[in-house]
Amino acid sequence: MAASSDWSCLLTWTVLMALLGQGSWAQVSGCGSAPLNSGVLNGSDAPAGSWPWQASIHRSGSHVCGGSLISNQWVLTAASCFPSTSTSGLTVYLGRQNQTGSNPNEQVRTPFRISRHPDYDASTHENDIALVLLAAPLVYSDYVQPVCLADSSSAFHTDTESLVTGWRNAAGVLQQVRVPVMGNRQCICLHGSNSITDNMMCAADLSSDNQTCVGDSGAPLVVKQGSAWVQAGIASQGGRCGGAGVPGVYTRISHYMDWINLQGVTPGYVSFLSPGQDSSDLNVTCAALTTTTGGPTSPPITTTSNLPKVCGRAPLNTGVISGQDAPAGSWPWQASFHRNGSHFCGGSLVSKQWILTAAHCFPSTSTFDLTVYLGLQSQEGSNSNRQIRFVARIEKHPDYNATSRDNDIALVLLSAALTFSDYIRPVCLAANGSVFHNATESWVTGWPNSTAESPATLQQAAPLVVGNRQCNCTRKDLDITDDLICAGADTGGTCQRDLGGPLVSRWSTVWVQSGVVPSGGRECNSSLSVYTRTSIYQTWISYHLAVDPAEFVMFDSTVDDADSSFKCPVAPETTTPPPSAKTTTLPPRSFASALRASFLQLCAGLVSVLCLCTAVTL
Repeated sequence: MAASSDWSCLLTWTVLMALLGQGSWAQVSGCGSAPLNSGVLNGSDAPAGSWPWQASIHRSGSHVCGGSLISNQWVLTAASCFPSTSTSGLTVYLGRQNQTGSNPNEQVRTPFRISRHPDYDASTHENDIALVLLAAPLVYSDYVQPVCLADSSSAFHTDTESLVTGWRNAAGVLQQVRVPVMGNRQCICLHGSNSITDNMMCAADLSSDNQTCVGDSGAPLVVKQGSAWVQAGIASQGGRCGGAGVPGVYTRISHYMDWINLQGVTPGYVSFLSPGQDSSDLNVTCAALTTTTGGPTSPPITTTSNLPKVCGRAPLNTGVISGQDAPAGSWPWQASFHRNGSHFCGGSLVSKQWILTAAHCFPSTSTFDLTVYLGLQSQEGSNSNRQIRFVARIEKHPDYNATSRDNDIALVLLSAALTFSDYIRPVCLAANGSVFHNATESWVTGWPNSTAESPATLQQAAPLVVGNRQCNCTRKDLDITDDLICAGADTGGTCQRDLGGPLVSRWSTVWVQSGVVPSGGRECNSSLSVYTRTSIYQTWISYHLAVDPAEFVMFDSTVDDADSSFKCPVAPETTTPPPSAKTTTLPPRSFASALRASFLQLCAGLVSVLCLCTAVTL
């Protein structure tokens, strides 16, 4: 029965891919398009269809909150709209213009799920953002379209022209108001409080009382870039009803790109950049301002040197390595690949749906009979925190050479997104240019050879990084190139069954993966192991993970570079890290291929649902 179920799942996946390849799926409209919007704002009543992403959320038949459509089945709104995540009594309307009259172009859906930001604080209104999954997809028309979202690099300076739409206190016709962006410092001064954080933004026309009010919570604040409308903020509730002289406060969407992606949504993102610096806001001073709160209108562009938002967190890791058996949850990104029911390779979770591992693990890119386990501590017995997925796609590096073992790295797309927990979280990846000097502390994890004598529990070891010059002298059996990184210790290590497993180091409060265990990287009787250097492959990884991106961190060793002066009888020709980025010829990503990437993940999720019939046991 299990075998026939596996074949059914494989057949389903094949059929879905064939349909996708033949273009049988409807084309998804581009975001931010409003065909009926003339661009002229005449009065506060919005003409029908002028803001086709506008949503109206009803509870028990009455409008309670606004929202914005960001894909054909997801609405973005405020967490303050929902006292709980219960969907009882809720209805969502799209294409609606009037709360009291006829709406011939509207579509109605019931919510299937509500996802509030886990760190939403009702008292401070921090992280006032939520996503609503509709029970069925919408049909796009001139009156129903998704809006684009501002990506994490976006900047909105003072006086950037923006508009907010909504039904003020559940009034009849949809209202539209032009409200220029206001810098956070000025906003703090006018509110008389430093509760305006960098996760928020403000907008106001101080000469008018046409701001936002209770019935507008969750409503979109939008700007126009070219021909596309981009959502910059979400109207936040909690007594911040804008009026004359008081700016409205909005959740800054660009700070939540990672969280939105992690919910399994694939909206359209746009980088909106106001030119220059927001000097007018930087010069604002008042008693409410402090040196530790608030901030400029335009937060700095996030780079790989900043502390990441999601990756590298291990809440159950005490930081103390005592023994070789790893406690449950101490390495929450650890993956275990199974073929025919047996572990054969390790890997690391790098995003909601992607695993990084070694290309050598896969003789071909066939996904048949492959299973991936996350949250697994032991290869035997019960693992109550585990999650199981099939493999949807395998991407081996195009320049992988099985003979020379060059570019021994691969990415694996899971059949459905994982749910993060204390036991399952992604690791950060070392960014191109990262430096790991001699004696940098590192940790490697995995399951040794699956034999009767091998431990079933996840193993951990703490080798120190060894510079490439010294490594080249010691490991004369291998050619230590800039694509590799070495680490060694007298105890612990990695063996064949640890192929694809991660080598990680700690940077500030997060864990960063520096290497992947490759084929032939270590003999079980050697104390010095060789790993594929992950930072070299940032461009290649980012290309494939465009829909569900990994987070990269710039790691810079705090220890001296002792390897630069290391000498051995035969001087190696290798250079000291950091090496140059790996140059890989990548095919151009057309709009169609980007859509296909999005659909692949959608298909993967559908296959996961269809395959629930398969009973997977360890």
